[in-house]
Formats: sequence, structure tokens, C-alpha cells
Amino acid sequence: GSINLLAESLERQEIIRKRLTGDIARELRTPLATLQSHLEAMIDGVWEPDKERLASLHEETLRLNKLTYDLEKLARYDSEKMILEKKGFDLAQLIKRIVTNFQSVFLADGISLKYFTEPLEITADEDKISQVLVNLIANAQKFTGRGGEVKITLTKKEETAEVSVSDTGQGISEKD
Repeated sequence: GSINLLAESLERQEIIRKRLTGDIARELRTPLATLQSHLEAMIDGVWEPDKERLASLHEETLRLNKLTYDLEKLARYDSEKMILEKKGFDLAQLIKRIVTNFQSVFLADGISLKYFTEPLEITADEDKISQVLVNLIANAQKFTGRGGEVKITLTKKEETAEVSVSDTGQGISEKD
């Protein structure tokens, strides 16, 4: 029974690994295709390499760097067997620091960024919680248009903390 359980677990892990590899390939393909098409248009003289287009290319380069960094972290986590370094910290303060880091990007994009928190001490891996929050806020920013709003709310629910990141963006289709 134990051997069968181990075999099933390994099979599930292999399926997850294959799906992850496909997801990563798709995530890399989009910014690379954008960079390629924009650069080709500039080389062919279809587009002038103006500040706006260069900023767009720079944004895609930053996205590629982030994806690469995420892959490196994933490999490191896999090798570390996802060791959590739990400690007590104020989740509201972490949210405030992350929001502060995002404010200039949101301002430049014409998106309102609001957060509602009260001090809330939790015990968790602060770096990994931070990573999750940064990813959620970055996705909200990416899919919210100029004039939109992203709202982060922290509430205490009995013995748990609940963080909500909502936006006025296009949303995820029902099938996805």
C-alpha cells in the first residue's frame, strides 16, 4: 500500500511538473513575441523607436526578468523542499510596504491603489506571503486599465487573516 501511495504521489508530481513546464513556456512566449515584433517593426522602419515604444519594450524585458527570477526561486524551493521560515510579523505593515513600492507604477498607469488594513499580527513565512501579495497586486495592475481601481483589504476572520485584492479590470472568464 505504501509503495502504491508513493507511486501515485510521484505520478501526480510528474503531471504537475509537465503542466508547469507548459505554463512557463506560454508565459515566456508572450513577452518574447512582443519584443520580437516590436523590434522588427522598428528595424524595418514601420515604427519609430520613440519613448513610449521603448518603455513598452523595457516593461516586457522586466517581465522576462521576473519570470526568470521566479523560475530560479522555484528551482531553489524545490531543492529546499519548500522550507517555511515562520515568524511573527504585522501583516498590515507588510501590505503597506508592498503598496508603497507599487505606488509609482500605479500612478504612472493612472490606476487608483487603495488599501484598508488594521494591525494584525500573524505567524507565517513573511517572504513567501510577500511574494503572493506582490504577484496578486502586479496581476491586478496589469489587467486594470487607466482610471480603474485596485483595492486591498485585510480582515481578521476568527483565527485567520484574509487578504482580498480586487480590481475593476476585465476579470477572468467564467471558463478559466
